[in-house]
Amino acid sequence: MDTSRAIIALLLCKFEGLSYQEIADTMELSVQAVKSLLSRARVNLKNLLQPYVQSGVLPNSEDENSVTSTSASNQEQDS
Repeated sequence: MDTSRAIIALLLCKFEGLSYQEIADTMELSVQAVKSLLSRARVNLKNLLQPYVQSGVLPNSEDENSVTSTSASNQEQDS
């Protein structure tokens, strides 16, 4: 399966706000093919994110903690 086409379709739909017909025209596909690509992209994204949802740990959580502690210390300095 060519995941790059599914990713492009998902980006066009969610971030560019294009309709299925507009995506089909842009990618030179049928509307049904766009629906199929979007369905696969959503399933792939869900499977990719599922371990993080189950564990409750964000990817790169060490980086996140350092940003949080930096933000907290900056807020203390502003007070």
